[in-house]
Amino acid sequence: MTGWIKLHRKFIEWEWYHEPTYVKFFIHILLLANHKSKRWKGVNIERGQLTTSLNLLSIQLGYSTQKIRTIMKKLESTNDIKIIDKNNKRFTHITICNYDSYQDDDSKNNNQTTIKQQSNNNQITTNKNEKNEKNEKNVLYIQNPDLKELNQWVYPLTKEQAKKIIEKFSDYDFDDEMLNDYLYRILNWNVKNKSVYQTLDNWIRKDISKGILKTTNLANY
Repeated sequence: MTGWIKLHRKFIEWEWYHEPTYVKFFIHILLLANHKSKRWKGVNIERGQLTTSLNLLSIQLGYSTQKIRTIMKKLESTNDIKIIDKNNKRFTHITICNYDSYQDDDSKNNNQTTIKQQSNNNQITTNKNEKNEKNEKNVLYIQNPDLKELNQWVYPLTKEQAKKIIEKFSDYDFDDEMLNDYLYRILNWNVKNKSVYQTLDNWIRKDISKGILKTTNLANY
């Protein structure tokens, strides 16, 4: 995940501002929320929304799942967030209410500037892409501080290997988010003499054989 978010000064007037756990949670979901609409597993995730899970939020924030539930319930009661599809046991869909008041969309104002920048940077971008393709073999995929312990394994995961895993299991709607879910699962598996790539491959194949992961390619039925 790359890029940045804005945080307006009026945030200090927020009613939960003096509750550190609430501030941490809210800024965390601001960082994770879509800044533009995106389709994921047949569902439209709109600007200001995110799809996550209680377990994943618990790991990322260091809070118990019960604490996460309490925070979300409070924030929903004050119309700061809205929980969509509460009966979904696997994923938690969150809408940040008034997202645009926190993150103004400057795309209209910056459209002309962007076109100019794109024109000027075309050649530079092409050269960078060529270099990036060469470097993917050596560049480590994991940048998330919560997962960087996996970079200490004898064979850490490279960007090229991550791309290969996603392509290999594309029939199962495998993407970066699902890959990171698996990385969290193997994080506490204390076998650092292993290959992260091979461990991922083995775990994914086992889940497929158990029917936990199901193909979305009708040709395979």
